[in-house]
Amino acid sequence: MKFFDVLCRVRSAKASVKHWVFQRITAIALLPLGVWFILFCIPLISAPHEETLLRLSSPLFAICAILFVSVLFYHGALGMQAVFEDYIPQESLRSIFVRGTKYISTAVAVLAVLCILKVVVGHAPGL
Repeated sequence: MKFFDVLCRVRSAKASVKHWVFQRITAIALLPLGVWFILFCIPLISAPHEETLLRLSSPLFAICAILFVSVLFYHGALGMQAVFEDYIPQESLRSIFVRGTKYISTAVAVLAVLCILKVVVGHAPGL
């Protein structure tokens, strides 16, 4: 019986370490992507509509924006999962919150990526 208890703890610890590593990787990835987002968006605040669409329609913008949105929502979902695991004692309720957060984060990230692609494809020069 002790062997199975130890095995369960090792599996649980392995999942926790994986979660911790992914949180750190996404946090590090968000540093340059966040700086890019801030530096790219500040000039667009006062830019005319045509110039904004021209900048948003570049393929480099699409790649960086899709990476930023994807990593941002994944990092947020990982963070909320850690909060739920720490503060919700009931396993069933915790599972509902974690799954709900993952589904909502995925849906919003996919919607954001589709919106980025619509702007890029719909306003690309020469189309």
